[in-house]
This record gives sequence, structure tokens and C-alpha cells, in this order.
Amino acid sequence: MAFADSKSRFGDNLGNMFLCSVCCEKFKSPRILPCGHSFCHSCIASAVNSSCEHKEAPVGFNCPLCRDFIPCFGDQKEWVNHFFLNKTLTHVIDISEKNLCGACEIENEETQGVNYCFECCEAMCETCTKFHKKSAASRRHTVCPFSSALDTCMQQNMNNLCVKHQERLVEFVCNDHDEPCCLLCAATQHRTCHSVEPIDVAAKKIRESSVIQDIVSKLKGYEQKLSKVKFSEEKNIDEIDKESERLGEEAEKLEEDIVRYASELKNTFLNELAKMTKASKEKINKSTTSLNDQIQCIKKCQHSLSNIVETSDVANQIVEVCKAKQIVGQLKSFRTKEVHISLAAQELPGFKENKKKTLLFPKLQQFEVTNDIVLEIDIRTAMLKKGVSFSVSGKQIYNGAFLPDGTMMFPQYINNGQCFLFKKNGTQLKQIKFGQDPLCVRNDGEEIFITMVRGMKISAISSKTFQHIRSFSTTKQCFGLDVFNNHLYIACIDSIEVVDKSGTLIQSHAVEKSVECVIVTKQGNIVYSNYDKDKVTSMDDTWNTLWTYTSPNLRFPYGLEKDSNDNIYIAGKISNNIHVVSRDGDPLRVFDIIDRPWFIMIPPDDDSVCCICSDNTTMTVYRIT
Repeated sequence: MAFADSKSRFGDNLGNMFLCSVCCEKFKSPRILPCGHSFCHSCIASAVNSSCEHKEAPVGFNCPLCRDFIPCFGDQKEWVNHFFLNKTLTHVIDISEKNLCGACEIENEETQGVNYCFECCEAMCETCTKFHKKSAASRRHTVCPFSSALDTCMQQNMNNLCVKHQERLVEFVCNDHDEPCCLLCAATQHRTCHSVEPIDVAAKKIRESSVIQDIVSKLKGYEQKLSKVKFSEEKNIDEIDKESERLGEEAEKLEEDIVRYASELKNTFLNELAKMTKASKEKINKSTTSLNDQIQCIKKCQHSLSNIVETSDVANQIVEVCKAKQIVGQLKSFRTKEVHISLAAQELPGFKENKKKTLLFPKLQQFEVTNDIVLEIDIRTAMLKKGVSFSVSGKQIYNGAFLPDGTMMFPQYINNGQCFLFKKNGTQLKQIKFGQDPLCVRNDGEEIFITMVRGMKISAISSKTFQHIRSFSTTKQCFGLDVFNNHLYIACIDSIEVVDKSGTLIQSHAVEKSVECVIVTKQGNIVYSNYDKDKVTSMDDTWNTLWTYTSPNLRFPYGLEKDSNDNIYIAGKISNNIHVVSRDGDPLRVFDIIDRPWFIMIPPDDDSVCCICSDNTTMTVYRIT
């Protein structure tokens, strides 16, 4: 009787720890999540389906208990199978039903089990526990009270176990598939792979390389782009609310004009407006939720990678790096779209101006623009998707630049020239007058620098107000220029001049004649084109030549541009193409059938857009996909 009472207290002490927190029933095939919580296989599968049902391109879900984000990759239907079966939990539950000491039970004695040994997988009474700890063979075993056994189950590190053979340890990593595996996997599924290494060898290579830093940098770039789009979509919701409110107020004013006659029509209008507003916001919220998941996934990966840089657990390090690589690959493959919706109403004549006194309410209109969000572009396989084309009156446009707000500035190289400001859709915003002939323009944050060739000077204007700030004279005619580390690099036909922002000469280096364009990479390397010699050259900051690029298919290379990866874009005016080379001078891609391109422009924060100038007057905006 005393034993029964003790057993009852034991059960009361465990409470609901043996119950799944989703179905509130005894665990069935429990799966343990990375956060440490376990759920029935079917319960966590249902939770995954429910979480991802209305998301586009899901990359994970939130734990039903702690709400921690769990990054996942691959087929969503297989996510649950990637989580390990919590066999220890199942065994603890089974043993707790009898609650008998295993050693005593062999001797046909029924003694209450108060502790649990994870290595022996059995319950023990106080006496057996004491002898268990004294024995040399078992003194290092993990023994804990039954009441805390489940907590210990949650703290188990599953990263050192093979996903496909959960009873085996991770011993190898397949670099072909970025997949940690056990000896059995290595000998079967990865038998024909080219690069399969022991985990200690792979871990050493990771420690000696910049793999983790590169992944973190790539994830950070993805996070910035996705956060920017998320902010834009959230702002779009506010715009929809404001526009909806404005249209509603107009409807109220219109109601006053047409008195009681318009009551029914007004209500119809507002109902349609509310439905359209709700549908628009729901569509954007759906996209924003997906973006938020991807951002959480990225942050989770970054957090995991930051915790394993100095870890001694090589298996854990390998698994986390491989997971991060797979997630990076999945993020890269997504065709995530940015959704922008605007509301408008068709203008119709008012009641008073309408001779027939016909009651008219404006017809609601909805305009939706969906753009692909390109996290990373492989320029070797990318395509140019032609968008809007527009002309700048007067021709003589040899250079241009994107400004911080996404608008484009084009200087016109004529006497009493001017700079034109355009939107990406080809709408001209304004003309900025200049006293002399502007040729090249470069944005540097709050300032814009413009070269005046025949005037032999450089002007700085505000990038916000476009008001003149200062000018300084030069000893040579200035053509193209770029800004790097508070210095201006100027192409002067037969030399590259380096001056500070007040015009003081820092350095000068002679080059072959016919050099009018120059850019500087993030590494500080100088790249210039020679249209007479049909070549492009790169030098380091000590003027040593790093590489020279020529091609039979490149004639009259003039305009130069760089993207965020320091890939160099070269406009071949006579060869009618755009050549792309890496920062090391390796050829990557040639975009053909571009009509007489003088220059190409790429925004500093978006490699998926470019603008190409043809024949000094026609601008074409392209999507790089």
C-alpha cells in the first residue's frame, strides 16, 4: 500500500510532462526540435502544415510551445522526418509506467525507481543508484532523478547524429552535397561523390578558411535586402490605409452633393473599397510574412554560426555550416516577389456639373506591380530583361549615375549644358542648369561631383537640393571620375589624377592616351578603359598593373561600371555589346545586341537593375535576372 502511495506521488510529481503539449495525450513517436521541445510526429506535422499553409516559399516555422523559429530546407513534406525521434523520451515514458528499479526487478524484487540512467536506459532505486555511482564501469554514466529526466532529454545534442541513420554518429561530410553523414552513408549514398572527408579534416579546413565569414556576409546581405523590401511593403500598407481614408472622405463629400439619393450607392462604394483594401493588405501581409520568415531564418543561421566559430564540437560545427549552406542555396533559388498595390478612383463629373443629374460614383481601380526580389545574381547565366526606354533631348550624353533615391542623373555635354533628372519609368523630373559643359557625374552620399571638361574644373552640388556647394580648377581636362575613400580619381586622357575633395593633388600616374573613364573597386584597385587600344586595365593603389582585358569581340570600350561584387561592366560602343569581367579580370559574360552603348549604370544597392545609354541619347532600363 505504501508502494502504491509512493507511485502515486511519483506520477503527480511528473504531472503532464509525458503529454504532448499540442494534443494533450501521451507522446506518440515524439520528434525533438532544435529548440529542445518534443511533440508527437503527427502533431508537429500538422503544426508545420498549418504554419506554412498561407506562406509563399516557407523556410521554417515557429515551435508551437516556445515560438522559437526553426529554419528548415528541402521539401516541406520531409521537414518533420529531418527531426530526430526522441527515443530516450519514449523509453522514459515506458519505464515510468512500471516505475520499478531494473536491477531489483531481475532479482524478482519490486522496488520503486527514483532515478534514470541514460546509458543503461533503466530506472534505479536509491540503493542501486549508490552502487551504480561507485562502480568503475558506470560511474561516468548520466544519472538523474526521474522528475528531471525529461528536461535532460530536451537538452540532448542531436547534431552529432546522422539524419538518415539516427543511431549512428556523424563521421564524414560530403562536400558535393554539403551534407554531414555517417560511415554507412559515406559508403553507400556518397560512394561516387568526389569530395567526402572526415569531419575533423573538414572542420580544420573551415577554421583555416573564411567559409563562415563568407556565409555570414552573404546572409547579412540577404537580410538587408529582404528587410528593405519588408519595410517597403509595410509602408505600402500605410499608404493603402491613407489612400483608402482619402477616397472615403471624398465619397463623404460627394454624398453631401447628391444628398439622400446617393446613400445606397455610397454604401456600395465603401463596401467595395473596404473589400479591396482588405484584399490588398492581405496579399501584401502574406508576402511580408514570408519575407519575415526568411529574415528570421537568416538571423537564426547567423546566430548559430556565431556560436560555433570557436567551438570544439567539430560535428556540431560541420552540421551547422552545412545547414547554413543549404539554407543559403534555398534562399538563392527562391523567386521571392515584392508586392506593391495602390488604390485609385476613376475621375467622373460631379452631380452639380452633370446636366442630367445622374448619380455617379467613381469606379474603384486597383493597380498591382509585382517585382522579383533577386537576392544574388549569377552574372554568368543572367539575362537582360528590357524595360522602359526614353530619350534625352539634345543628345550628347556620355555618362550618368543613379542617385540615393533611385533617380537617374544625366549630364549633357554642350555649352551652357545641363543635367537631366529622370525616374526609372522614364519620367523627367527636372533640369539643372550649368554654365559650362558637364561630362561625368558621380554620387558620393550627400554630394554629387561633376566634371567640366573645357572649363577644366570639377563642381560639387548637393544630392538633395542640387544647389552648388563648391568648385575647384584642375591642371588638365577632366573626363571620367570616381570617388573612393574621400579621394577623387580622374581620367585625364593620358593620366589618372588623384585629388582630395577640395582639389589638392595627391598623386598622378601616366597612362597611354585615350583614357576617359575610370572606376575604383571596393578593394581600392583602379580600372580604366582605353578606347583607342580596345583594352581595359586594372592597377593597385601603388600603380602596379594587375590585369589587362582584351577581346576580339570588344571594340571601343568606353563606359565602365561595377556592381556590389566588384564585377566590372564594359560598354563596347562599336562592338555593340556589354562585357562583364570579375574583379580579377576573368571574363564572365558578354551581353550582345546592345545598340552602340556608351555607358552602363547600376544602382549601388541593387544589382538587378541597370540603365544603358545608346547613341548618346536613348536610355533603356533593364532588369538583370
